[in-house]
Amino acid sequence: MIRIVLLNLLLLMLPTILYIGFVHLTSNGPPKSLPRLLDEAPLPWLLLAGAAIVAIMMLVFATPPSGRPGEAYNPPVFRDGKIIPGKLKEKTKGGSDAPKNR
Repeated sequence: MIRIVLLNLLLLMLPTILYIGFVHLTSNGPPKSLPRLLDEAPLPWLLLAGAAIVAIMMLVFATPPSGRPGEAYNPPVFRDGKIIPGKLKEKTKGGSDAPKNR
């Protein structure tokens, strides 16, 4: 969970980090201090750009793939020392898709 929070914070701060790096590398004369760079930065626009990046990444990576109507998902199974990947398959018409343990 902490990894997800840190990743989202990094994505939120990414435009500001890139802006500070760009201004620092392209400035003529002596380099400015970090507090002075942040005072001169367009922080509302950078925050808005970071929020847009986070929202786009959540939409792209948080949407699970889904199957067609009538398909069921079978999760991965560990069998005979191998992992059999999960897959979508047609539901059976007569009852549950769960395997019977007998």
